[in-house]
Amino acid sequence: MHDDDERVVFEAAEGEEVKFQATSY
Repeated sequence: MHDDDERVVFEAAEGEEVKFQATSY
């Protein structure tokens, strides 16, 4: 279960990065 939680966090972080790049662009 812990791994799953970490995976969700990683996905969320990646999504934020993409959003940030899109906004920056």
